Amino acid sequence: MELSIQTWTIICQKLSKTLDEDFPKTAEVAKEIRFKLDGFRDNLPLIKCITSEAIFEEDWKEIKEVTGREDLERDTITVVSFAEFKLMNFLTEIDEITSRAEKKHQLSKKLVTMKAEMKEFKLTLFPYKGKTYVLKAYDDINAKLDDQIVATQAMLGSSNMRGKLKVETRNWEVKLNQMSELISEISKC
Repeated sequence: MELSIQTWTIICQKLSKTLDEDFPKTAEVAKEIRFKLDGFRDNLPLIKCITSEAIFEEDWKEIKEVTGREDLERDTITVVSFAEFKLMNFLTEIDEITSRAEKKHQLSKKLVTMKAEMKEFKLTLFPYKGKTYVLKAYDDINAKLDDQIVATQAMLGSSNMRGKLKVETRNWEVKLNQMSELISEISKC
C-alpha cells in the first residue's frame, strides 16, 4: 500500500508539472489527487497496526480500552472511521500494543516450531536377550530436550509472554521436563 501511494504521488506530481501550462484545470485534478494521497498516507501507520496479523482478541480488547471505544470492531473499522473515533490521537499507544503483539506472535511461532521438532524424534527400542527391550540412542533426544527446555524458559522470561500463550508455553515446559525425567528413569532402569 505504501509503495502504491508513493508511486501514485510521483505520477501525480509529474502530471501536474507536465499539464500545468497547457491544461491547468487537469493539472489541478492531479494536484488534488496528490493532496488526498498525502492525507491518506498519514493513516498508513494506523492501518499497519490495525491490520497486523499478530493482533488477537486480547490485544484488540487492549486497544478498545486505550481508545475508550468499546464499539470499536476490527471487522468493520474503516479509514473513514479513524477520524470519527479520533484514533490518530492514540497512535503511539496502539503502535506499542501492536509491537508487543507482534513479539508475542513471534514467540508463538517459535513454540509451534519447537513442538514440530519434537514430533520428529522417536525413541528406538532394541530387543535385549529376547526377553525385554533396551532404549538406545537417547543422547540426541536428551540434548534436544535440554535445548528446548532452555529455550522455553527463555521465552517464559520475555515480558511479551502473556495470556493464552504463556499458559501454553508453561504446559510445554512441563511436558518437556516430564519427557526428560521419563527418559532419565528409563536409562537408569
